[in-house]
Formats: sequence, structure tokens, C-alpha cells
Amino acid sequence: MSSAKSAPQSKRWRITVTAVVAIAAFLAALVWAGQWWQRERQSAAIREMMREGRLEAAMRELEQLRRHRPSDAQTCFTLAVATRRHGDFRRAEQLFDEALRLRWPAPDVKRQRVLMTAQLGDPREAETLLPVLLDQGVDDDLAEQFYEALSEGYVRSYRLQEAWRSLGFWSEWRPRAAKPRLLKGAIHERLDDLPGAVSEYRELLASHPAHLEARVRLAQTLLRMNEVEAALAEFDSLAANPPDSPDLWLCWGACLRRLGRSDEARVKFQRLEGRSLSAEQQSAVQAELGELELAQGDYPQAVARLEKAVDRDPREPRLQFALARAYQLANQPERAERHRQLHAELRKQSERLHEVTRRLIDDPNNVELRYEAAMILRGQGFETDARGWLLSILQIEPRHAAARAALGAAPPEKTR
Repeated sequence: MSSAKSAPQSKRWRITVTAVVAIAAFLAALVWAGQWWQRERQSAAIREMMREGRLEAAMRELEQLRRHRPSDAQTCFTLAVATRRHGDFRRAEQLFDEALRLRWPAPDVKRQRVLMTAQLGDPREAETLLPVLLDQGVDDDLAEQFYEALSEGYVRSYRLQEAWRSLGFWSEWRPRAAKPRLLKGAIHERLDDLPGAVSEYRELLASHPAHLEARVRLAQTLLRMNEVEAALAEFDSLAANPPDSPDLWLCWGACLRRLGRSDEARVKFQRLEGRSLSAEQQSAVQAELGELELAQGDYPQAVARLEKAVDRDPREPRLQFALARAYQLANQPERAERHRQLHAELRKQSERLHEVTRRLIDDPNNVELRYEAAMILRGQGFETDARGWLLSILQIEPRHAAARAALGAAPPEKTR
């Protein structure tokens, strides 16, 4: 009798356990599916950012992903690609090494290193590889990376005719792509054709109104043309919800300072203090704050700010001139004179570099002009740019002894 009663109870118990297990498995599957869907949405958003050229935003998202998934090879490789495209080659190399350690396919990393070399101004291997990949039916994203790297490398090494031709092919293939117009604007800037650059950036923004880099570049170019109010107007649409971009805050603050709106400008610059910035951005923040102190008559504080700016970017003539003025106003004439002399020397080098690069537009295969440009840049501490110029010489004249010797005797690179 007892045994007869326990049988149904045992059966009910098994059914209950089975139901609980099934529910738990179902809930676990729901959690997994939700996490998978969230990751897929985030990955799709990052891919879209990279397609649109919003590399800083993509890098922020990828860095956040890496903190949660440090052993994920795909995240590491994608961050390396974004970093390479953004121009931080040293960091990109470290990330590519890490991706290989995490067992990301070596051929993918090798292709990216070919693109990095092209981006630095040596396009030979990329030029050979691109037609092969196109015949193999490479995906559009990688093909576009090739056009981007080649075009940037041509611009970097002042092979502007090749750059324009590459950008033409790219624009014909992808008429709505933003990057070709951005690079065309950069070419106009290099040629000191600022109205031409403004026109390119405005056309880009007409079809891509949310393109932050184009808007900042447009404002920076207008500021160089002394059209300060027009530059400031470019930020009106961003006032309600501005993106967190150091270059945006710097340019926005500079516009406000130039218009005498010192308190508003200071707020923009102070947002950047203590942030992780490039040496050039750190220098710009301190220089702008120094100019505000000068305008308010606080000469000791202006000197302190501008000394920090020069320490971070000692080869910028404008900063040497600003520091000389601050020393003069602070009644330190000897120091003022020393920095006036440094300003004159750096300005002379910059003017000579500008003259050399202008001549290269019409005579792109002149290796002596290229060597002179490389030596000026090396003297100013810009080793990556100098190496790009030296490599471009060897593309034209592989046995150029001075270029070969210079490539073998590279000093430490200036942090930019």
C-alpha cells in the first residue's frame, strides 16, 4: 500500500524536476540570446562607424569591448584596424601583434601591415596586391581600405597627381563615400587653397551632415581664413548634444576666444584638462589657456601655460612666438629674445619645407627635394613623416645612398 502511494509521488517529483530544468534551460537560452543580440547590435554599430569614417567613436566602443572581452581576437583585430586607419601606427602594430597572439589569421594581419606601409607613403606592395584581391572578389570594406591607404600615402608623400587619380577611382566606385572628399579637402589645404578645401567639406556635409571630422575640418579651415563667426556657426547644430571630441572642443573654444568670449572658451578648454590626449592636443589646450591668461593680464600664469605648450610641441613656430610675447610682458626680456630667435629659425624651416613641397607638385620625382623635406622633418622630430619621405625616394631611385643611410640611422620619434 505504501509502495503504491509513493509511485505517483515519485512520478510527480520527476515531472517537477524535469519542468524546473526545462525552465532553467529556457531562461539560460533567453539570457544567451539576449547577450548575443546585444553583441551583434554593438558590432553592427561599430562596423557602421568605421564605414562612415567615425574612427574615434569606433575606437572608444572597441576599447570598452576589450575591457570586457580581453581575449577576443576579433575585437582586438578590429581595434587594430581602426587604430591603423586613424594614423596611430605604433599602437596599431602592438594591437596586430596581440591579435596574432590571440590566433587571428596571419594573412589578415599581413594585409593590414601592407596597408600601413602604403599609408606611410610606400604604396608598391599595396598597388600590386589590390588588383589580385579585386579579381578574387574581395569584400567592399577591404577594397575601400586599400583605396583609403593608397590615397593617404600619396598625399603624405606629395604624390598629388596619383592621389587625385586614386580618389577619382574611389569616388566613381563609391559616389556617396565621405573619405574621398575629406582627402580632397586635405589636398586643397596642402596647396594652401583654403576656399577649395571649404568647398569640399561643405559638399561632404551636404550629404553627410553628421560627419564630425568634416565639420571640425571645415571650422578649422574657416578659422585659418579668419572667418571666425562662420567657423563658430558650424557648431550651432551641435550645441544641444555635442559629441565628446577633443578636436571639436579645441576648435570651438578657439573660435570663442578669438571673439572675446573668454569665459565660454575657458569652459571648452577645461573639459580637456586631465584627459588622455596626444602631445599636440595637450599643447594646444595649454596654448589656448595661456592666450586667455595673457588677455586677462595674468602674465605669470600665461608664461606657465605657454611653457607647458612649448614643452609638448617645441617645433611649432606659433607657440614659440606666443611664449616670447608672454615673457616680454612678464618683464623677462632675455628669455623673450631667445624664443623670438627660435621662432624665426622654425619659421624659416617651415617656409622652406612649404617651398620644397610646392615645387614637388610639378616635379614629383625630384629625389633631392624629397631628401631635403625628409631632413627638415627629422630635424623637427617628426620621424614617421621623415621616414615616409625617405621611403618615397627609394621608390624613385632605389640606390639613393643618402636616403638608405638616413633610414638606417633613425633617431627616436617625436610623440605627436
